[in-house]
Amino acid sequence: MRQSFLTTLISIIALHPSSNTSALQINKKMPKSNDNVPDVTSPVIPEEYVTLDSYNGVLVDLRKVPIGRLLAEAVESEEKQSLARMFMKGFQVMLDGWEDEGKRGIWLTLSKEQSLLVPLLADLEFDFQFCEKGKVVMTRW
Repeated sequence: MRQSFLTTLISIIALHPSSNTSALQINKKMPKSNDNVPDVTSPVIPEEYVTLDSYNGVLVDLRKVPIGRLLAEAVESEEKQSLARMFMKGFQVMLDGWEDEGKRGIWLTLSKEQSLLVPLLADLEFDFQFCEKGKVVMTRW
């Protein structure tokens, strides 16, 4: 399952217009098995992990999202960096879509194991809303 999810994520990023990597370069590295055929329509945060609030905002708990769990479980620094880059490219696409839909606020919950994303999210104008032991909530309005 991990290989299939990463393959899908790489394909999404590779096909996005702002990606610096061509789909051809990525596809050369992808497994040829039919079990790992990527679903390029899959977002980096699947819909079932996105909650809409009554104020037209978006809430996402990255501790539960598949790529968020992979990031939290990654041991190697290089793997964490790679997952963070993949997440941020895909997340930017989702963020643009939410803005086009007129979403007012985006709330993201991260674990301390996902703290590598904090400065990257701050670059996207997310700020700290609150924190508790082991987690932080960042928002963008």
